[in-house]
Amino acid sequence: MKKLIFLFIASALILSSCENDNYAEPDAGIQGTVTDIITGKSLLTEQPNGFQIRNKEISWNGTDIVIDDPDLYSRKFWGRADGTFTNTKMFAATYQITPVNGAFHTVDIQTVELKSGKMTTIDFNVLPYVSFSNVSIVKDPANSLGIIATFTVNVHATESEPATIRNYRLFATNRSPYVGAFAFDDAVSSANDVALTPAQLGNPITIKQAGFVKGKTYYLRLGARCKESPQDRYNMTEIVKLEF
Repeated sequence: MKKLIFLFIASALILSSCENDNYAEPDAGIQGTVTDIITGKSLLTEQPNGFQIRNKEISWNGTDIVIDDPDLYSRKFWGRADGTFTNTKMFAATYQITPVNGAFHTVDIQTVELKSGKMTTIDFNVLPYVSFSNVSIVKDPANSLGIIATFTVNVHATESEPATIRNYRLFATNRSPYVGAFAFDDAVSSANDVALTPAQLGNPITIKQAGFVKGKTYYLRLGARCKESPQDRYNMTEIVKLEF
């Protein structure tokens, strides 16, 4: 008798687990661009490990519930190296959206209502910790297998958030056009991060690098970072392509 009861319960559980899921799949989404307010262009970064978009649904939150921690009950997804982002798998609801974990100062949260079957565009402006000016990365006229990079580093603080410069570095590789802190070749990049003092800010800096191989195409860019940057992330220049 006990065996029959057990078999009946087991069968009921199996049948119930095979019932169709009545929940509709997420069919709302967001897309947008993170713009660097210093350059007025899309934020230059990396993918992944460039920046994330934090989204927190607040539709369920009653007026008597106060949540001070912005990360509590939130989700994140990675943005692209060109500063754009897309998420096509979100439920229709009201969300708080903001870029986080990038080499920029804190960004104001935007609240947006997502509709079923619709992509909603939401854009952000950010102040980077570091910006570059007068950037030039060209072949060295005195060395056919070398380059000369010249540039100026500037830092940007706010009244509530400092920006303490740490270092800069040249990144180069022939393996991928997506060169950066996670894709570079030691032989043709700066051996280490180069310490940068406040006195050097706003003044021209020159890097000479040799060791490039004839017949190969290389991708190069510069990076610099501040102490306050999340996960030691770099602010980046545009990628330059050079053929040797």
